Amino acid sequence: MRSLPPAEIKRARTSRSKSVRPTWHIHGILGGLLSKFMLSMLLILAPLLLTGCGRKEPPRTKSWPAKGKLLVNGTPAEKAEVTLHPKTPLKDVAGRELFPHARVAADGSFDLQTYEDGDGAPPGEYVVTVVWPEVKIDGGEELLGPDRLHNNFSDPKFPAATVVIESHENIIPPIDLKPKSN
Repeated sequence: MRSLPPAEIKRARTSRSKSVRPTWHIHGILGGLLSKFMLSMLLILAPLLLTGCGRKEPPRTKSWPAKGKLLVNGTPAEKAEVTLHPKTPLKDVAGRELFPHARVAADGSFDLQTYEDGDGAPPGEYVVTVVWPEVKIDGGEELLGPDRLHNNFSDPKFPAATVVIESHENIIPPIDLKPKSN
């Protein structure tokens, strides 16, 4: 809509009855109300809209729960690190290589994780490597020492075991390592 120059507004007032207001005055009032309404809606909706603007993680490869037990000469290997290496390369949708892993509990049990604690491993065939570092506590901090297994099971070319993860909950048979003496 076109706005009238001041001279034409004055003419429009004198040519009309005093009860009729010029259109520019109505638009000024409505414009002010609309801008106040829009501002209040923005203030109300902004926090709601911003909560959905966080960084989204890329989709994850489906993992299935997988639990097992690790022993060394029949004794639980507490704090040993178990890592699964896929026999065929395994990458998630973001292109990252996946190596499900776990830390062995005091009773020898472990729950595999790929992305977060206990989420398991994607289906596939894997070779298992194990490293069992000496652990010392110094000032409340864990210090990892040399491998108690003398790196006998740390190379995927010479694995501790082979496992298959399927598309359901998996129970890995107990792995009882018999390390060579060095």
